[in-house]
Amino acid sequence: MPYSAALLLIMKRGDQPDPLPGGWVAGTELASWFVAKAVEAYGDQVLADANPGLAEAQDVGRELARLIFVRAEADTGIPPPLAAAIDRPGSREAEQALETCIEDRLGADPGLAAAAAGVLGRYYRQQLDCGDGQALAELGDLLWWDEPQLARAAFERAVEAGNSSALIRLAQHRWVVLQDYDGALPHYRQAIASPDPGVAAEALTGLGEAHRAHCDYQAAREVWEECIATGHPDWAPRAMMMLGNMLEYQLRDYDGARAMFGAAIGTGHPESGPEAMFLLARLLERTGDDEGAKAAYQHLAESAPPGSRGRALCQLARLLQRRGDSGGAKAAWRQVLDTEPASDDAQEALAGLLNQLGSDGDLDRLRAAHRAGTAAGNPWAPYALVVIGRMLKDRGDLDGWRDAWQQAIDAGYEDADDLLEELSPPAEDDEDDEPADVPPEFDRRNAARTGIAVLENGLPSLPETLTHHMVIPMAYWTARQTAVVLFLRFHRLRRTWHPMALMATFTRHDGEWKPDAHWHGTSFHDPFTDPGGLYGLAGRPITVSGSLGGFICHGTAAPAVKYLALIQDGHQDRRPLDNHFGAWVICAETPDQLAVAALDENGTTLTEIELTSP
Repeated sequence: MPYSAALLLIMKRGDQPDPLPGGWVAGTELASWFVAKAVEAYGDQVLADANPGLAEAQDVGRELARLIFVRAEADTGIPPPLAAAIDRPGSREAEQALETCIEDRLGADPGLAAAAAGVLGRYYRQQLDCGDGQALAELGDLLWWDEPQLARAAFERAVEAGNSSALIRLAQHRWVVLQDYDGALPHYRQAIASPDPGVAAEALTGLGEAHRAHCDYQAAREVWEECIATGHPDWAPRAMMMLGNMLEYQLRDYDGARAMFGAAIGTGHPESGPEAMFLLARLLERTGDDEGAKAAYQHLAESAPPGSRGRALCQLARLLQRRGDSGGAKAAWRQVLDTEPASDDAQEALAGLLNQLGSDGDLDRLRAAHRAGTAAGNPWAPYALVVIGRMLKDRGDLDGWRDAWQQAIDAGYEDADDLLEELSPPAEDDEDDEPADVPPEFDRRNAARTGIAVLENGLPSLPETLTHHMVIPMAYWTARQTAVVLFLRFHRLRRTWHPMALMATFTRHDGEWKPDAHWHGTSFHDPFTDPGGLYGLAGRPITVSGSLGGFICHGTAAPAVKYLALIQDGHQDRRPLDNHFGAWVICAETPDQLAVAALDENGTTLTEIELTSP
């Protein structure tokens, strides 16, 4: 939504701030971002007198910080969330706590929200009138999702100010954010006609990306090949990568994809070359050439500059672990932790290492990994305590198990509710226990048993009483010998739906459904109550993401999509999206010529994605 709820209340009273271009009024969505910039620039002086000129983003943040926080009692000093962000620069936890605090204060005080919107609107007007093409393009990027109409105005003014590359950002914004594919095309064509060869080549890559997202793969191929033919030193290698990626995932032309990745590697481009090597390694691994993939990952890790080897090493570790070389996998993960302890790859490496040490039963090294992860500030460090606790419980040390898990909870483990549920299970006669009318073939405490019952009998009716015991089957799909059941879980302590949906996959053996060894979890968004979920899905009816086992398709029930359908051998298995959850996930472990379609209320296909096994 373009405005905060608090600001809408003010606007309904008629006390709205001065409008911006197009009649839009600034919202407060970016207030916390500006305050964070001020904290970064001014530290503990962030609440000092602000610059009324608002010349820079940090000055805007300083005025907002004073506006939001200076009302605190004088003897309390700097409010704790703001002090934490000052004392712990770069801390994600501190930044999130500050953002939550600001949102809460603005939401609770409509007058404060209107005043903050006024500060932001004044700055936006100043920037929109500056006539600086680069500054206007940067403003458009800042406003990209949170204020889309203002972002569009900023890009348009950047183009008017002579920034021809802003045409590309304007075009991308039109089809990605505003969902106006047709409106984006003229902007791309105008940029392609630019006398600047760099702008023209970049526009070709962007147009190809838009065509691909619109499922016009032939058009995408043609414009990427046109870009490659320009020989531009930066954009031609990138077009090779983009074309190779489409050949691999949409057209299943693996030989063509290898050729494109190889051509990009051969250009020697310092960025596109290594990225193409990584994509080639992934392709080799997907198509069964583990030795080729291993060699490619090792080459990447050895040739990358220090601090940039983590991604290749993590992929190498996964491959080695899958092949049974746990020692090699642990060595790769430890190399990431030792050389890049503050990187995102270090989080993945610690998680992988902890899981492997848990499988090995190596309690001493688990404890050492926990100490090292805590010292490095790795967010996954508390997970070591979870693995340790599980191991102690399996060994019969119940006191040690409870102590380890309590430490994990106290350390901020993100799934602490799950630990609490197991540490203090409800009594059998709990008043929230299972309703008596659940059919006997369904066991809501056992997702495997319930999933098989769903596949054999169809979905049961939704119980009137939803309790913390339950995993609720909400939808299911079958494709020959493979099936998946979507479960939603209920938090016992939060009394809300767990934010992760559970994808339970099954395979038919000798006429009977059997649960697979690995099930998928996926982020779950309800677009009716969580508009950000639509952003996560890029606003498209169906999006596809990879997984360890195959493909996951996300379908959105709002606003136009009313059905999802699996299409196989000419048969359409249509499922209505007719409940308030509004979003579904489809996973096929080994999809064999399987298509997924989004349909409107008349059954007309809005979009269709084909999933084909390698």
